[in-house]
Amino acid sequence: MKTPRISDSMNYLDHDLIQEAVRERKPVKTVPFLKWGSLAACLCVLLMTAMMILPNLLNGNLPNENNNPLYKPVHVENRAIVWPWEYKTIYEKYTFLFYDGKGYNGRGKEIRAELLGEALGEGEAKGQDIYTEKIYTERFTVYRINGVSEEYLIAVEMDGKFYVFDAHKQNAFATLGEMADTFSMEQNISLNRFSVQGKTLKTKYYALGDDSSVWEILKGCKNAPAVNGDSWRTQADYISFTVTSEALGVYKNVMYVTEDGYLFTNAFDFANVFEIGKEAAMQIINHVKEISEQTEPIPYQSTITGKITEVEENYFILDTTPVCVNEKDGKIYKIMAEDIRIDRVLSFEKVDVGDLVVVTYDGIVKDGNLIEGATNMQKGFFSNEESHVMIPE
Repeated sequence: MKTPRISDSMNYLDHDLIQEAVRERKPVKTVPFLKWGSLAACLCVLLMTAMMILPNLLNGNLPNENNNPLYKPVHVENRAIVWPWEYKTIYEKYTFLFYDGKGYNGRGKEIRAELLGEALGEGEAKGQDIYTEKIYTERFTVYRINGVSEEYLIAVEMDGKFYVFDAHKQNAFATLGEMADTFSMEQNISLNRFSVQGKTLKTKYYALGDDSSVWEILKGCKNAPAVNGDSWRTQADYISFTVTSEALGVYKNVMYVTEDGYLFTNAFDFANVFEIGKEAAMQIINHVKEISEQTEPIPYQSTITGKITEVEENYFILDTTPVCVNEKDGKIYKIMAEDIRIDRVLSFEKVDVGDLVVVTYDGIVKDGNLIEGATNMQKGFFSNEESHVMIPE
């Protein structure tokens, strides 16, 4: 049997929420990677961690834990396994593509065909199974994404589905208008949720029904000059819009508007900061507060923790009782395992009945206990301190 190769990083999870920053790090075991492909996988994990921390760099603080009192706190160690070729999804197999003389990196985000323009041609992708050292090459059709230049983003058809790839440019936009036009931000981004944050404020969350007024104000800031995002910090209070866009391959990134007159976003891989001025900033902040309703936060991802009690061909049964403070709060879930990302954990990692696991899913639970959208699973165990669940190294 092949031994999985693993890179490790540490973060905290409670039963329902994935925290968006690394709080503590244990010493990491050195893994003798044989190929650059493995190193690239490690770097991807570090990049993902950096992107998760990025929204919290305004004040240099990490977010407060938001524990659910019904469940014991869950302490997990994220492990990015370098899967054998046959256990990878198509977009994990081919993460880099050459088209028209340029290289594009896959974002791992699917996009609907309705958001695409015409076919542009074909690109060549290469992948490697580091266990067998075999190189795979395949050609895929490339499509334009409506409203976005192929100099920055393209869609690639793989196995009948479409995935967003980006040119990974260091987006050195001179003005806010240049960035907005490049990605057709008003067309492709809906600013329907935001939070109010600051050093002296208790964070509150709001739902914004209509974002047209925000974009109208920002149109008047097209000439707002760029500021060096690497060194920029603010001590001012701010609002933080959630930025999710299927067309741009962006999931729950952020766009800040600060009371001292700046707009910050990490939606396009790199930190982009523009000085829009205090007047425009306060106009946006005051307006959205006035027309929005306070609401509850939505987790970055939904997770469920429990012990596996039964494994069948296409599903497994999960009992949450072991992680509940009171056993009466325990519940039985049926989790479908047809997705390769779940099946590979059961078959390749040999997770089985009796194992304690943390399952990531799309947030939808049908009929009270059926989860069809599970996308990831990690094996864990109870540690001796604070009844945390930990992923073994």
